[in-house]
Amino acid sequence: MGQPRAVQQPGDLPDPWVPVAAILDAVGQAVIVKDEASRFVHLNRRACELLNVSLDRARGKTDRDFLPRVEADRIRAVDLQILASGESRSFEEEITTEDGSTRTLVTLKQAVDLADSGGKLLVVVISDVTELRTAERVLRASEAHYRSFVELHPQITWTADATGAITEVGPGWPTLTGNSIEKTLGSGWECALHADDLERVRTQWIDSVVRGVPFDAEYRVLSAADGRYRWFRARAAPVATRTMPSCAGTGCSRTFISIESRSKRCARASRCSVSSPTACP
Repeated sequence: MGQPRAVQQPGDLPDPWVPVAAILDAVGQAVIVKDEASRFVHLNRRACELLNVSLDRARGKTDRDFLPRVEADRIRAVDLQILASGESRSFEEEITTEDGSTRTLVTLKQAVDLADSGGKLLVVVISDVTELRTAERVLRASEAHYRSFVELHPQITWTADATGAITEVGPGWPTLTGNSIEKTLGSGWECALHADDLERVRTQWIDSVVRGVPFDAEYRVLSAADGRYRWFRARAAPVATRTMPSCAGTGCSRTFISIESRSKRCARASRCSVSSPTACP
């Protein structure tokens, strides 16, 4: 009889794992392999970086050795469910690493049957989306700030895309014209303009979009309050984006328009200089 085989210690990396480990290190995501007791069998390079531990230190240990107990117990409960059911599961979770930082992860877990031993391994593939989720929160806060600015601004704000089509309009426009925001989008805003001004303004707007130059025009808008046309001044400035660094020749990728009542400007001008009756033609 041959010599008895040594009992494999938890976390030992058997010879067949050596080439597999090299492959896993080439994977762009963190990969963790656990046994049925949730002990770490292998962590690829990215997983070690995520948990801030070395492979030698991690082998044979469990999540309890590196994470807060509550988080480790939650992870263990999920591990047991997947090992029992054999079904894969993908979900988002947060963990607190040893240095106290919180990481947001998209985790995929899959149980793998080991035909030779009759046991199972749990393969965990992790994508660290912490920076992405942080950026999303910042963007949402920025959008909320912008929305508040638009809604509270005394003038009327617009946003147009690279073709010159209106994609957003402030709440002041429906109040002024009686036209819904849906009716105003695209080129729908034109229906509120005086017929004598429409062609001139449309031509000037298209030229500004195509050449990527500021837009500045005065025209009459039909007021829903009294059915009269009132003079307004509209100004727009092209804003380049990362995907469209220049508006020249392609239209304005993002436009901000403020509309100011001419009558209000005239009133301000008359208060400043009574002797200039032609200050606002």
